[in-house]
Amino acid sequence: MATALTTQGGALHFLAIVTDPENDATEVEIMLAGQGTGLYLYDDGTNGDTGAGDGVYQWLLPDLGPTSNPVTILLELEARDLAGNHSHIWPYLVVED
Repeated sequence: MATALTTQGGALHFLAIVTDPENDATEVEIMLAGQGTGLYLYDDGTNGDTGAGDGVYQWLLPDLGPTSNPVTILLELEARDLAGNHSHIWPYLVVED
């Protein structure tokens, strides 16, 4: 399950609950048009994550202020584990400004 929530002030909070039979998930990457962005959700109690090692990956993008050109961006999430297995890209989040 994954979701993206906007909060007052324009910050964007990503949250993904990751379950893995071997319990060895290592990362959740934010994808753009099916391509990796190098931006990751965390499960270590930092960067907006509220509890280390709980399988809940989070990332908080702080308020960057208003933009002069509103955009719509399609974002996706992909989880990976130690063995190199990866989830289906999901859930096709739409961020509108």
